[in-house]
Amino acid sequence: MDAVALRICNEAVFPTRSPPGWWTAKLAALAPASFQKVVTALRCRRADPVVLATAASVYAELALAEVLADPRDREDQRALLESVVDVLPSGADAPIPTAFLCRLLHATVTTQASAKTCRDLELRVAAVLEQATAGDLLAGRVSTREGLCALE
Repeated sequence: MDAVALRICNEAVFPTRSPPGWWTAKLAALAPASFQKVVTALRCRRADPVVLATAASVYAELALAEVLADPRDREDQRALLESVVDVLPSGADAPIPTAFLCRLLHATVTTQASAKTCRDLELRVAAVLEQATAGDLLAGRVSTREGLCALE
């Protein structure tokens, strides 16, 4: 995992002739536990928060596609989503798009993710709600009918 993190950090600082974003496809193929190890290694190497946000976003897109396309395997999807939310960078250093956060919140509600995961996303969405457009909210299909995650 450290070797993968090193290549990602090097690519971010010294772009090579490899196709742009090659590393995002590699991350998307990882299991949740492996993904978290790579992110931990990236943090230990003090990777730019934008790199962490990009990694989490790409990995989450895979999870969102699976959740919305095939809702049968909820346990694996829940683990995938929870690992993504767990590694999302916080703060203004790496702003995460509102529409993405809304879609992620919708997916965590759909998979009945843990109360901690839901609460973290609810707080993130609430923090950017002022800047959200109707399109952002509709992208996440967040509505009062579905409600937000209930506390366990």
